[in-house]
Amino acid sequence: MRLQLLSSRLLLFGAPDTQKDKTSRCESGARQHLRKQIENLDAHLTQSNTFTCHINKILKHYTNSLTQMGKQRHNHKQHDKHMKIKKRKREDHPDHSHLFPLILASLANLHRPSAQSLLTKSLQTLQTSSPSLVTGAAVLALLPSLLGGATAAVAQIAAEIAGAAAIFSLEANEAVSADEEILVALMEAVEGRSERVAVAACNAVLDLCASSVARRRLCEVFAVEKIMSVFLRRAASPLNYASQHCMRKGNLIGCGEKMEGVGFYALVIDAAVTLVNTCNAEQLQRIPRNLSVDFLNYLKDLWKQKRDDDVQKNMRPCCQGQDCASNNLKMHDLSESIFRLSLFLGTDTVYSPNGVEETRMFGPNESDTEHFMSEYWENLPVLLKRNSKPIWDDYSIFTDLFNSFISKQETLDELLYSIFIGLVSCPPLPSDELDILQFLKEVRDDLGSSICYGQDIRIVKTEDTISGGSQRHLKREVHFLSEYAGSSSSSDLDHLSNVNAHIFKEAVVKGYTIALRGMEFRSEIIAAIADRLAVMFGQPSVGVNLYLTPPNSQGLARHYDDRCVFLCQLLGQKHWRVFPRQTLLLPRLYEPCDSFLGYGSTDVESRCMRFLLDKGDILYIPRGCPHEACTSADDVEFQRDDKLKGFSLHLTFGIEVEPPFEWEGFVHVALSHWSKNQIQQPFSTSAGSMCSQLIAMSTNLLHIEIQMIGCNDPVFRKACMIAGISLPSLDCTKRNTFRHVIDKIDKEACFTNSLKFIEGAIQSENEDHFQRMRWLRHIHDETNSQHLVDWSNPLIGFKSLWQMSDEHRDDLEDAFTLTKSRFCKDVLFENVCKNYSILLQKYTITRKQYMSGMLSLHCT
Repeated sequence: MRLQLLSSRLLLFGAPDTQKDKTSRCESGARQHLRKQIENLDAHLTQSNTFTCHINKILKHYTNSLTQMGKQRHNHKQHDKHMKIKKRKREDHPDHSHLFPLILASLANLHRPSAQSLLTKSLQTLQTSSPSLVTGAAVLALLPSLLGGATAAVAQIAAEIAGAAAIFSLEANEAVSADEEILVALMEAVEGRSERVAVAACNAVLDLCASSVARRRLCEVFAVEKIMSVFLRRAASPLNYASQHCMRKGNLIGCGEKMEGVGFYALVIDAAVTLVNTCNAEQLQRIPRNLSVDFLNYLKDLWKQKRDDDVQKNMRPCCQGQDCASNNLKMHDLSESIFRLSLFLGTDTVYSPNGVEETRMFGPNESDTEHFMSEYWENLPVLLKRNSKPIWDDYSIFTDLFNSFISKQETLDELLYSIFIGLVSCPPLPSDELDILQFLKEVRDDLGSSICYGQDIRIVKTEDTISGGSQRHLKREVHFLSEYAGSSSSSDLDHLSNVNAHIFKEAVVKGYTIALRGMEFRSEIIAAIADRLAVMFGQPSVGVNLYLTPPNSQGLARHYDDRCVFLCQLLGQKHWRVFPRQTLLLPRLYEPCDSFLGYGSTDVESRCMRFLLDKGDILYIPRGCPHEACTSADDVEFQRDDKLKGFSLHLTFGIEVEPPFEWEGFVHVALSHWSKNQIQQPFSTSAGSMCSQLIAMSTNLLHIEIQMIGCNDPVFRKACMIAGISLPSLDCTKRNTFRHVIDKIDKEACFTNSLKFIEGAIQSENEDHFQRMRWLRHIHDETNSQHLVDWSNPLIGFKSLWQMSDEHRDDLEDAFTLTKSRFCKDVLFENVCKNYSILLQKYTITRKQYMSGMLSLHCT
């Protein structure tokens, strides 16, 4: 079988090309003759002597052919001087063309000890020969057989040859990676019993990884799973791996580097990290769950060790130059692997509190939930006192949260340490990003970095000020960063990003509030609650912030949020003042805030609602309601004994209603899927069948009209909770709301208004007009119609529509009127719910993937 394999691979790759171009035809003939003779020897595998005789004849013929070609080449020389020069060159670079026949003959006779010795010596000679010979097609053709050779020495040299070829040139690298048999043989060598062979094979894999093509090919042949299995089977110590890497100045072993002084386990983890960071979503999902979990635990331990080492290093003056940058690269690569391996592990990786019905949050009965949703949700604030309803029993989704924060930290230092130790930056996930790996490509260089001021954390307090014109007492926010910058060196500011506890303590002693965002990515308990709240209110995710305020202080100035919030008091007390919303229109995410907050207004101040939150209380504040909070003036000398009296610690769970999940978004989904059926089956009119192009164009205009109506109608801005809490009375309300928005569209949608809107966007060349509708690309991709606007770049599509409106205005207006009428008449609530839930699920999956990845970087 060995002969059959060698013969087939030689036919595929060819013999070594060691002669000049003008003798290529003679050489080709010799190779063809060799292939033919090898094929004829297949019947003599059981007759060793006969086989040896035949192979010797073939090798003799092959050698004679090469000798004859050499003579022919010399006969072409016309000058003795030139001949002497070329002879000296040949002496400097010996002719190793005989190596291939010797290697081939030895492979065919591996049962003989002399052949094994000859094969080893020939391969050693080949290693020192010209790189072009090592990377020749015939040598590559023999690599699978050599890697599976009878001796460890042969397999080790073969792996080293494969590595040398991989880093000789990009072409050679791709040639090796294109051969699946070589890749499989390398993986088998990594899994082999001989550590020498395994080390050489793993180095070869790392050398191959210098090419993105090779990395992808290795992933295709299950290299990731095999390398992980090797590591786990040998039960390597992550701490030992970290110590070995410290010997290399904190660098990951680079592609093609030598392995002196570096252990096998370090090589295996480097290879695994490199390949995990290359896998696509399908390849990550196919990794066996138990393999991912076990290997992920090792990476977490290693990442924690390296993170702690880096924090200690950053306490000293930052090193300059390449070492520091390469150390960051290493941490980012390791962080990315941890993130990737966490993506598809499912909800089991997230802490899950005692299973309960979420509706018990508002009381023991369904009527309590119905009362909250009808009276307070998106309307009025309400305080849920811990001692007023049995919401903190074993069935509460907040029970584990409060229990975890009950005075386990008695001093300020202990509290700061428990909150801020081990934090990393959480780069914001764009709201309409549904491809987590694409997002990862954009932020990979920042993944695992220290927290970033302004993005992850703010340190702020509110001070009284006097308005110059009216002499009214106003309040303004002051950031600790600006004060700190005036009295500290720039290197100290760098330390702020590295989470030095003494800076946080200095800030709170001076009356500053520490605000930390993204707590759902930093705590499994908080993540579980945020996930349950998102399900309750039919949203893909819930954001959570933490606020630590010292005594007699106010953190944020009066403001309103663009999301509904549940404030959970974990420690101490806090006084809240909440003011009524100034308009019926709910604020939307990321829209500019209204500057009028009621300062000095007698009417506004008189309608203020005051709440005192004790530990365990929850305050609900609807979006759009201005509010401010402060701690009491007690225990202002807290800094002397370092106790926590007078401190307040609370979390805000923000129910962010994104554009697709308002009632306006629900109607957009309804129109999109309704129009898909109409385009496929155009409906008829009295004037004939309406073409699909007119239906598509009028549908685009109707999307514009829905957005314009939503800007001014309060109901369109409300959260659509189709996938949220399901109770009979609430379900009836949802249907009534749907009917309201459809009737509103039927009555108010106007062809002329939509054209004016498009005209304004085109004249100003402003894409912002369509910013809130870009998410439509996630549902319009499914329609696959050439006539629909590309919502990734809508301005271009609407320019074409504008030209069409000039030429066929009457036809387009008729189509718009008919499309609107048919849509409002035919659309079915149940059908929309199904399509809407599919869209929500897409968003939810991406958010959970991000959450799982970030939790893995924190929960180590």
